[in-house]
Amino acid sequence: MKRAKSSLLLLFCILFLASGVSAQTQKGTSAAGGKTKITFWFFPQFINIAGYESNSKAFGDWEKFLVSEFNKANPGIEVVPELQPWEGGVDKVNVAIAGGNPPDIVLDYLGRTGGWYYQGAGIPLDNLVSQKAIDDIIPSFKDLYMINGKLHAYPIFAWVQMQLFNKFLFDKYGIGNALPPLGTAQSMDDFRNRLVAAKKAFPKGVYPYGLGCASEQGDYVWWEFIWGFGGQLFDKSGKVVVNSPQTVEALKFLLSLDKDGLLAPGTASMTSSDVLKLMYSNKIGGWAGNRGHYTTMAAAVKDGTIEGPAAVSLYPFPTKPGISPSVAIGPTGFIVMTKDQAKQKAAAEFIEFYIQGKYLAASAKMLGQLPATKSIAAMNIYKGDALGETMQDILAKYPSGNFGLSNPNYNKIRTELGSQLQAMFSGMKTPEKTAADLEAGLKKILGQ
Repeated sequence: MKRAKSSLLLLFCILFLASGVSAQTQKGTSAAGGKTKITFWFFPQFINIAGYESNSKAFGDWEKFLVSEFNKANPGIEVVPELQPWEGGVDKVNVAIAGGNPPDIVLDYLGRTGGWYYQGAGIPLDNLVSQKAIDDIIPSFKDLYMINGKLHAYPIFAWVQMQLFNKFLFDKYGIGNALPPLGTAQSMDDFRNRLVAAKKAFPKGVYPYGLGCASEQGDYVWWEFIWGFGGQLFDKSGKVVVNSPQTVEALKFLLSLDKDGLLAPGTASMTSSDVLKLMYSNKIGGWAGNRGHYTTMAAAVKDGTIEGPAAVSLYPFPTKPGISPSVAIGPTGFIVMTKDQAKQKAAAEFIEFYIQGKYLAASAKMLGQLPATKSIAAMNIYKGDALGETMQDILAKYPSGNFGLSNPNYNKIRTELGSQLQAMFSGMKTPEKTAADLEAGLKKILGQ
């Protein structure tokens, strides 16, 4: 009987220990190392950050550097970084969410983090990050990130979409006078005439402008052209109103640029990454982008990848006479997806490490982004930087346009836009048919 009791006691201890290990495993804690392990997914953004060049030679290096520094300072936590590609990476996140195994924390664009949160894939950060960190968020950014009264993600900065022109190419081929001073407002005729001048001056294989509609990225570019003609996605009540004479006129204008050889060939099949590859190899004179592209071009010149010196000019998007430009802005932030409390706490600690001034100020400036926190904004990181100051002036002078960024169906909206534009640039639809089908498709998505 005594032996039986001992056996039962041993069995109970084994089961107790096993359940403890299981619980630790479920909480993401390694039984061997006693660490809370969290997965961190991100997209290629940072390269050649001033002051940290050796830690940001290639995309993904910067995040790995920060993770390494965090892990050293927090021996009880192990952050595992994973770089995702722009094309396909978002799908990978969606698949992971659908499969019930999402990454623990993701750094991405508001248009996607908001959608994931609406799906139930994110957790509110109000009681997770410190009050100090929450109070540091600039109120306008905090408003953008509030969903149903909760802070759905932590914003760190935002891009401002502008038109950029490769001043080096324009100067090299003798048409530098086609570029007005930085930040100058431009008409549609000004814009077209600049592209015509570039077509005449540039050699074969170098194109006036680059546009692509074969990926979800870059939807804001198309809307900025549509806004320039007076078209809109939504009216003030939120109703889709894209099928308008103004939108049709904008689509006709864009299609004419393609037919007249003013765009790099293959607009229908070109992705945003393809456009950037042309830009980073001195193959296009203009594109839609941000100040951060200059940093990457300057690094390419320094490495001998492209001819230089690197020089760009940037402007608000062109408009018809009487219409003021609107700008597209895109905030980026951290969304926490893990439902495990230990991992959530570790993720919050990582966020607060990441947003330190010495790291965030340098990376934001490299990308040409506007800080979303008061502490970084107070550092005035663009003082004396003509391109950065012009970017800030453009945002201060012109209103931001609504392209559905905070709509829970944002990803479906941008996908519908891309597919309709692909059909138009492939010759399958007229601009009139494209506008009509786009509105019908969007109303179906939004249930209007």
